[in-house]
Amino acid sequence: RLQKYLWVKWWSVGPFGLINDTDKEVEFFVDKDLLEHDRLFFHPNFNTSTLEISKDDFIVFLDNISPDYKIINI
Repeated sequence: RLQKYLWVKWWSVGPFGLINDTDKEVEFFVDKDLLEHDRLFFHPNFNTSTLEISKDDFIVFLDNISPDYKIINI
């Protein structure tokens, strides 16, 4: 299903795959503890690199690409 909706393999899944979910089929959850950090690091849809993004920019990304995301306590 990751390949179908996000166009990524299981070893490369991350929030940036949401950009490929044009039909909004994926429900996305964020652990609230993640948002306690100012800088976040994710794979950019492949696992040979890591992208650094500010927490504020990450929230802007989510608000624009997946506005129904949920912040939860894991």
